[in-house]
Amino acid sequence: MNKLNRHIRLLVLSALFAALTFAAMWILHIPMGTGYIHPGDAVIYLAAVLLPTPYAAVSAAIGGGLSDLISGFPMYIIPTLLIKAVMALFFIPAKSGKGKHRALNARTLAASIAAGLFMAAGYYAADLVIDPAYALLNLPGNLIQAAAGTGIFAAASAVIDRTGIAGDGDAFGGTRSPKPPNH
Repeated sequence: MNKLNRHIRLLVLSALFAALTFAAMWILHIPMGTGYIHPGDAVIYLAAVLLPTPYAAVSAAIGGGLSDLISGFPMYIIPTLLIKAVMALFFIPAKSGKGKHRALNARTLAASIAAGLFMAAGYYAADLVIDPAYALLNLPGNLIQAAAGTGIFAAASAVIDRTGIAGDGDAFGGTRSPKPPNH
């Protein structure tokens, strides 16, 4: 695949993951306090496993930011853009190494846990600035959100691993060259 086709394919897939993140956060959310609980973080983690990191980070930020805007939480747009993008960065070490990668392994599970804890801490810090009275009240919900995101990611990753989509670590247009066929 030439560079331009690869780039276009990755842009389209990034837009798809941004839309999936938005849908999982906006359509499937449970209102709570000054925010909501949703399965969108699991989509972010899947994007982080399946896409090159910059594309995953941008799709996470866009999907999360749009959800906050449409859901009536515009004060969280800037924190969400930053927090969701950084959450995808936790998967960089999980994607290192050679050979066949699995979407669910010890490294991706650890990355999802670390990303979830970062998310809870990030929103706690944002709440301290936006409305300090809610910072401690929202923390348990954010920790539940973190656990749910990891659980949903683990279940979805197990399905992805059965399909073989995760392949070489950049499932949708990775930079690794495929092995030539044996003749």
